[in-house]
This record gives sequence, structure tokens and C-alpha cells, in this order.
Amino acid sequence: MNWVRSAAFGLFLIVSGALVGIVGYRWYDQRSQSYRPDIGSVAPPRLTRVTALGRIEPGAGVSNLGVGMPDVVQQIAPSIQEGATVKKGTPLIYFASKGDRQLEVDLLTLQIAEAGEKLAELKKIGEQRVELEQLKKKQLQQQSPAEVELQKSKVAVLTQQMESLRKTRERLTSLGQFSVSKQELEQQNLTVAQAESELRAAEEALQQMQKGNLLKQELAEGQIEAARGEVRKAQMEISIKSLEQQKQIAERKLEHSILRAPIDGTILKIAAVPGELVGPPQPVIQMADVSQMAVIAEVYETEAGRAKIGQKAKVTSRAWPDQTLTGVVESVGTIIARNRILDSDPTANVDRRVVEVRIKLDQANPASQLINHQVTVDISTE
Repeated sequence: MNWVRSAAFGLFLIVSGALVGIVGYRWYDQRSQSYRPDIGSVAPPRLTRVTALGRIEPGAGVSNLGVGMPDVVQQIAPSIQEGATVKKGTPLIYFASKGDRQLEVDLLTLQIAEAGEKLAELKKIGEQRVELEQLKKKQLQQQSPAEVELQKSKVAVLTQQMESLRKTRERLTSLGQFSVSKQELEQQNLTVAQAESELRAAEEALQQMQKGNLLKQELAEGQIEAARGEVRKAQMEISIKSLEQQKQIAERKLEHSILRAPIDGTILKIAAVPGELVGPPQPVIQMADVSQMAVIAEVYETEAGRAKIGQKAKVTSRAWPDQTLTGVVESVGTIIARNRILDSDPTANVDRRVVEVRIKLDQANPASQLINHQVTVDISTE
């Protein structure tokens, strides 16, 4: 009978516990409903800043200086070392090709000088020949008219003689054969024929002389143009202009054998030593203007719309725990890309999509001493 009482007691405990649980649940549900807040009436928290990781860089970026063609570093210019401040145009590195290119420039300079002397001499000779031909033409112009006039006078005299002889012949013929012998008349006819022949010869000589003078004039002009043509030919064969262009190319090559500073700035890194073979695309020297520094913040794409140009920003770093840098948002990127800066927190998302926001710092130091250093950026969106 003991086991019957034990079973009845156990059943009693189970039923009692169930009743207590039901009563307690209903009481708790009523209490929770009576204190349930109105979610619609609670305002969401106001976001007043955007926090992101960033990196320090010069305001105008870093200049990676190199060479266009493989070359050997011959010498690093004196006083050029990392941290040195240089002016634009300052020689930084001399390459081994400088000697050969300097010889090429010197050779072309000598060739230009020699070509100039030769061209001047040929030009002088040509001008002298032109002058000589012009003198010949002038002499011909002066002599020819006199010769023509002399020949014309001779023709006139012969014409008068012939007319006189013809009149004499006519007079003898009119006297008749009883007064003039046949032999005298024949002699007179022969004399007239000779006079006519001499006159025709003189007239032909005059015509030939006039034509010859014209030909001589044309020939003189041709000789002058030929002399001028030889001068032009010499100028074409001795082309100083092409030599000067070759010299300009050689001077450019010579200039490329010296690496010069493209800006006023500070030498950040020298990545070569004398005797080393260098070439593209690896830089030989890195330099930048560190008088103005900036921070590139990588803002989550979901928060990028809250970043605006002109907003104030604060920059902190473990490298200077007691100092906070200030700046202003200068630009907000429009391209979403994968983050380049990794958070030191092992639980952070290492593959995130961000927008680059550029912040212009109000002060250069100490940021100028830690280029590419990782910092934390707080952008005020109020």
C-alpha cells in the first residue's frame, strides 16, 4: 500500500506544478503587455559623424621618377639623400649614357660649324660668279649697241656707194656705145655688182649681229640663273637645318641621361645605387611636396552619401596618441572599390566596398613624417 501512496503523492506534485506554471505565465504575459513601449513613438538615434580608416599622403601625391630606357646609374648627385629638400630642375642622378650622348652633341656641333663654313664659302663663290656674269651682261649691253651702230653706218656708206655707182652706170649707158666703150661699161657693171654684194653682206652681218646680241643677252641671263642655281644646290646639299634637328634630338637624349627634380619637394626614397642597371617601370627616386598633406579615408559605401565637401574632420593615430590633426573634406570619390587599408582588429571585415574621401589637413606635421601611415578619421556630419 506504500507504493500506492507514493504514486498518488507524485501525481499531486506534477499537477500542482503545472497549475503554478500556467498561472505564472498568464501573470507575466499581462505584466509585459501592460509595460510594452510604443515603438513608433521612439526616434532613431541621430548620426553625427562618419568614422573610417585612412592613409596619409602628400597633397599633390608622390612623384615616382624613373628612366624611359634601361640605363646604368653612374652617380648620385652630391647632397642628394633621403629627406633632402631640392628645387625643381636640380640634378638627382647621372646615368652612364651621359658621356656617349655628350660626345654625340659635340660631334653634331662641330659638323654644323664645318657645314656653315663650307656653305658660306660656296655661297661666296656663287655670289662672285653671279656678279661676274652680271658684269659680262652689262659689258655686252654697252658694247652691242655700239657695234650695231657701227655696222649700220657701214651699211649706209655701202648703200650710198652702190647708189652712186648705179647712177654712174646709168649715165654711161645713156651716152651710147660711140662715147663709152663696151669694156668700160662692163667694168662699171662689175663694180656695181661688187658694191651690191658688199651691201648685202653688210646687211646680213647687221641682222646676224642684232640676232646674236639678243642671244647673248639671253645667254647672259641663263649664266646668271645657273650661278644662282648652284648656290641653291649647295644650300640643299649642305643642309644645316637637318643637322640642327639632329643636334636637338641628341640634346634631348643627353638631358634624359640626367634625372632632374620635376618639382620643389623632398626626397622620400632612393631606390638605386651607382653601378646598378635600372629601367622601366621601376622608379629610381620617389619625391613629393610635403608642405601640404592629405588623408585618404576609405568610407563604407553605405555611409558615403553622408560625406560632403567642406565638412570638418579629425585624424588620430597610435603614432601620436596625444595629438589630433584637423582637416576639411576636399573631395568625395564616385567610384566604389575594394578597401586597400586593413583593420588591425582580427574580427573586422577585411573585404569591404568603400569610397575614397580626400581630406586636406590643416597642418603638415607630423603627417609629413609618416607617409602612407594608417590613421582613423572622424568626419563631422552635423
